[in-house]
Amino acid sequence: MGDFPRGLVDLGAVAKSVSHYYSDFRRAANAEGKVEGKAESVVMVLEARGVALRADERERILACTDRERLDVWLRRSVRVESAAELSG
Repeated sequence: MGDFPRGLVDLGAVAKSVSHYYSDFRRAANAEGKVEGKAESVVMVLEARGVALRADERERILACTDRERLDVWLRRSVRVESAAELSG
């Protein structure tokens, strides 16, 4: 390992080698956070508008990981009268 005495590790080289994995993890975590945020936004908009949500409806929205579906639901959440209308 370069000019390092035997038995010592170049921590800079180690950091470079793991930074790729860290970047992938961070990107995945950010994407997951954005999806969770969209789901929470759908619930917040519905609640702010006084649209009643049953526990199973709330759970279904918050469990959704499909970004495109959440985008549709978020747009619909400003005009629906019930959570059932989100899918319609």
